[in-house]
Amino acid sequence: MGNGQLEWSDDNSPKEIEDAFENRDHATVGRLLDSLCADLDKTGRCVDAKIAKKVLALLRKYAWFDKLNLLAEKFDKYAQDDEQVLTQLAQARIELGEITTAVGGLLGLKGRIERALDEDGLSAAKRDMLEYELGETMGLLGRAYKQYYVNAKPSQTEPRSHDLASSLSYYGDAYHKRLGDYLWHGINYVALLTHQERIAKNKRNAISDKAGDHAREILEVIDNRANQGPLQPWDIANQIEANLARGDTPAAIQATVAYLDSADAFNVQSTRRQLIEVWMLNENEPPGDEILPMMNARFAELGGVAEVVDLDPAKAAHYEKVWGKTKYQSLRWLNDALNRAAAVARIGPNKYDGDGTGFLFDGTWISDDWAGRPLLLTNAHVCSDDPDVQAQYPHPSAPEELTAAFLGAGGASDAVELKFKKKPVWTSPPSQLDATLLLLEDVPKGCSPPPLATRRPPVTLKGDARLNILGHPKGLDLRISLQDNKMVAVGERYVHYKTPTDPGSSGSPVFNQKWQLVALHHASSSKKEANEGIRIDVIIDAIKAEAL
Repeated sequence: MGNGQLEWSDDNSPKEIEDAFENRDHATVGRLLDSLCADLDKTGRCVDAKIAKKVLALLRKYAWFDKLNLLAEKFDKYAQDDEQVLTQLAQARIELGEITTAVGGLLGLKGRIERALDEDGLSAAKRDMLEYELGETMGLLGRAYKQYYVNAKPSQTEPRSHDLASSLSYYGDAYHKRLGDYLWHGINYVALLTHQERIAKNKRNAISDKAGDHAREILEVIDNRANQGPLQPWDIANQIEANLARGDTPAAIQATVAYLDSADAFNVQSTRRQLIEVWMLNENEPPGDEILPMMNARFAELGGVAEVVDLDPAKAAHYEKVWGKTKYQSLRWLNDALNRAAAVARIGPNKYDGDGTGFLFDGTWISDDWAGRPLLLTNAHVCSDDPDVQAQYPHPSAPEELTAAFLGAGGASDAVELKFKKKPVWTSPPSQLDATLLLLEDVPKGCSPPPLATRRPPVTLKGDARLNILGHPKGLDLRISLQDNKMVAVGERYVHYKTPTDPGSSGSPVFNQKWQLVALHHASSSKKEANEGIRIDVIIDAIKAEAL
């Protein structure tokens, strides 16, 4: 899809958008939607309802609510008078905080559907469809008033009972009348009753008996559905909340694991917001300390566009210390990361410019004869004295043309700049191990190589395997990649991971969660749809084989 001009096509573009989302190519999605909006403004045409609903559903699935709002408004403006388009527009407005506007549109839509239901001669299919849309509309009205309620931060002294009552009324009416897929209305009814109880008692884990009765009823319906076939994601999300209402934490956590295997980005985003805002979970205490980190990681893996719902500033301070099931990390863990940073250098013509990254290498990994030598490892496509490699790749330079700038946490003005000895100690071309071991004139004071992961292979996919990278992407000051860092494969030579990198990251050290060195980063893999590093144990074995 590239960076060129993209023109909207009703025949092809919906599939192009779907493919782009799957590839996390949000720029292409944006350009196609911009082209569509420009076309609508120019022609004033009404897009086919199936196309309109498919595109809106994709934007909702990937939680891109500002685009969803923009496009739904265009469809509404240019006579796309479909109930699903209008409810998607209301959904986007609520997500973006335009609640009053959303309520106005929903009330109008509710009245229109109710009038249609009063008409004589409706077929059973038409009545079912209208009742479904009425249920969706009432549910969104409940959602809007729920947002009014939680945004006002109700307390014992100011319970905000008016907004709460309106939300309970819309949710409860749809639930008791069994309109549409009524369980999501019912679980919101349960959640709000529980929240009301917790506010009244000023107790974050209080249980409402009334909510618990409805929760048991909802779980019975879901169990019956499970006997008939696989559950839908929303059914499993309802299990999470129903079990929370009953105080059954293990069952809620078990349901969370199952839910995250099937949910899309919108599902995860919406459920996570509900757990924080209504169920009052947080990452400092059970059960939020187990459930929320899993949701954070899964949202990132799914390529969601929307920002994950913010916590208050005190809780947000912990945010970047959560990856999957690892929960929190200690200050010692962070200090280990800083210590590893001291061993990482920007490779370039001088200390102000860089085309790659390298890191200190412990000579004892080869043999005791190399102990204490000032060694640095990087990629061959960053530094090589092989003319063939220099001819094939854009940046490789001979060692004498490069310097290693150790910036640590500072900038170029504070960098320790060191030269390389003229001849590499060892090198393997990009087509093989893409690695070059160099001898420095010295090492910065107080710096030492990172510790080595000595197991073979150095990492496995068991558990919640994640990898961290320290490097100089785009030649910038030292950067650390800690988020969206799921490891996806381990092979005989390579490890693959989602950890973000950019040009200039080549030669970066790849660490496990114990900050032990496991690989040398060198490229991305389109086949794996991930980044790729060469296993450090494979590199060491290759160096040893040459009996240096």
